[in-house]
Amino acid sequence: AVEAKSMSGVAVAEDCLSVFNKVKMRSNGLQWATFRVEENEGSVLTAATGEVSGDYDDFIAALPESECRYAIYDYKYVNADDCEFSKLVFVVWNPDSARLKNKMLYASTKDFFKSRLSGIAVEIQATDYDEVSEAELRENIGITLTRK
Repeated sequence: AVEAKSMSGVAVAEDCLSVFNKVKMRSNGLQWATFRVEENEGSVLTAATGEVSGDYDDFIAALPESECRYAIYDYKYVNADDCEFSKLVFVVWNPDSARLKNKMLYASTKDFFKSRLSGIAVEIQATDYDEVSEAELRENIGITLTRK
């Protein structure tokens, strides 16, 4: 089943919302998911998922070197007062080596897709693996936690 379409004509598959909610609710042991825009079908589909038992490298490995992706990561964070937080991070993976058409499709679909996902705390736009490193994620989350 497919919902409404973005201005670029891309729809979001119901499966994406289901997978997102599993990550958000921490059900089925899912910690992250990646999503791809299927140009031929004109829809956003789930590309990969990762379990809480995995590590951050598994997430990084799911981001292709020369194709764009959207990703959601449930990041657990312990602050200076030893309080544990969990924040949903939305990653727009837009590697420099991706085709221009691919980049434009993801850029024109991002807001539409993100609007379907409630509870996102942080958005990171990354063009290389350094920008999506665990340290970078932690820093971005730390900024949102200290903001008044």
